[in-house]
Amino acid sequence: MKIFLKNFWKEVKRFLKYLKAIFTNRAVVVCLCMTFGGLLGVAVSEVVRMGAFLAWGTITLPYTESPITIFALALFGGLAGLFISQSVAALQFWKNEKTEIEAKKQAELDAVIAAQAKIEAEANAKAEAEMKAKADAEAQREAATHKFPFALPAGTTWQQITMQFHDDENVIIRVNQWKHTANYIELGLCDGRGKTYRPSEQWRFLKVLANLEGKISIKNVESKATYKKQKQLLSEKLKAYFSLDYDPFRPYHEGNSYRTKMTLLPKPARAVDDEDGDDVRNDALSAELRSYFAEQTTP
Repeated sequence: MKIFLKNFWKEVKRFLKYLKAIFTNRAVVVCLCMTFGGLLGVAVSEVVRMGAFLAWGTITLPYTESPITIFALALFGGLAGLFISQSVAALQFWKNEKTEIEAKKQAELDAVIAAQAKIEAEANAKAEAEMKAKADAEAQREAATHKFPFALPAGTTWQQITMQFHDDENVIIRVNQWKHTANYIELGLCDGRGKTYRPSEQWRFLKVLANLEGKISIKNVESKATYKKQKQLLSEKLKAYFSLDYDPFRPYHEGNSYRTKMTLLPKPARAVDDEDGDDVRNDALSAELRSYFAEQTTP
């Protein structure tokens, strides 16, 4: 009996091993399950015979010796195996179908998300393009407004240009036969946009230069970098306005000062009734210059 059971269990283990290896083949799984059911039926029959032998000392029970009984048990086991295999197949099919449905829904959701992302990306790209076009148009419009209205002939030099302040916001420009009045906005020497334009530091620097006859010496070493920056920014604005591609200032090493190549004049003195009029104007000018220099030397 022990040998029988040992061999039987050995065959079952081998069968389970084969079943695991070929489980993906449905037809083979069905056949194996039916075979296992048949073996199970035979095993049940043998167990009944052994039980009868142990109980009554005989194995001549009619139903245990009948081939029909053994066949019925084998058939029952085969049907049970078939049912099990079909159940496993149905369960696997249901899992696969559920996975396919979920994958399909996820694919549809991904497609919707991708379509929305594409629409948003196109809308953003269109908006950015419109903003860029608007900014470019604005820049071109501003560039056009920051130009001398007359085309200077080739070979025009800074020495042929005269600029005199008319008041605190306007200058009178003379170049050869042309005369033009421009404000700090037209020259591009302004800060802000729209109705909030105000004179920039470069406009103040130009005004101080005019009051000093176009020449400013730097005595304070600490403020040298500040003046240099103002001079560079003013140079770029003047070159862009007059469409001249070289520096409107003389080299710095000439007298250790910044000096314009063009003629730069302050606004003319107003006539006053009292004899102290010149002193009043000079005092006001001196106060303005002192204020500017104090701001440039303040760390």
